[in-house]
Amino acid sequence: MDADKLVYLKRSNYLGLTSKDYLIICGDTGITWNIPFREEILRVLFDEFPCTVLFVDGNHENFDILNSYPISVWNNGKVHFISSNVIHLLRGQVFDINGFKIFSFGGAKSTDRASSSEFWWKEELPSDLEYSEGLENLYKYRNSVDLIVSHDGPEFILKRLKIPKRSQSPQMTSYFSYLYQNVKFSNWVFGHHHVDANYDKYFCMFNRIMKIL
Repeated sequence: MDADKLVYLKRSNYLGLTSKDYLIICGDTGITWNIPFREEILRVLFDEFPCTVLFVDGNHENFDILNSYPISVWNNGKVHFISSNVIHLLRGQVFDINGFKIFSFGGAKSTDRASSSEFWWKEELPSDLEYSEGLENLYKYRNSVDLIVSHDGPEFILKRLKIPKRSQSPQMTSYFSYLYQNVKFSNWVFGHHHVDANYDKYFCMFNRIMKIL
């Protein structure tokens, strides 16, 4: 979500959001990128939000900065507190928010590595530990959650969106295939592909804002 979208929300009176609400961003938030002026604008806008902002990491993050924040436990899952109301949901966590269970799994493969080699980090793709921790946490909840939030999406949805294979990570594709075959969930939302589209209970998010509950 860029500054223009945040300004739109502000001008729209935050769509009626209150301190009891949560706004979830599906990656590439841009609040930790080491561009001081841009970050300052984003932080001011985020801090003015009446609700709590949650986000999973995308592939376009400065992971050196993002991972410098201490890890805390919030609603049963690991997080980074960027500020009091902006919270990074770490990969492979299950959060219990008022009885609503959310599984978070950020990260994706950059498609522009060749042209922007100094602006990507190896941490954009999950580690083996993050993959296994995600499965362990899901098992604790009997492989049943209400919502999956990720940056990339499952393979069969990407095929419908005509996303080329070269832009996908085989390991993440295999992992997400396991999730949609073995985990019970009501909705799966993801970003990354710069398009608004949905099929059944899978939602690719770009410009739109959708009410989940």
